[in-house]
Amino acid sequence: MQINVSTLSDIRDHGYRLQAHCRCTYYATVDIDALIAVFGPDFDCVDGREAILSKLKCSECGKTPTDLLLMPGKQWGGAG
Repeated sequence: MQINVSTLSDIRDHGYRLQAHCRCTYYATVDIDALIAVFGPDFDCVDGREAILSKLKCSECGKTPTDLLLMPGKQWGGAG
């Protein structure tokens, strides 16, 4: 079964998360509910990647993150 994850609500509903990565090597998980409040649940994260990045600031260096990665909601492997 293939799952299509492209909108903010898809990410939330399928248990994924977004990580923002910065040039300073810091990364953090982005609050999906906060993004939904700004962009709406049907906002396409693929086409709107730059818009999302422009709203974020790195908590370490204060610059705009350079990349967003879609991550599984839980760690793979190990005890769960």
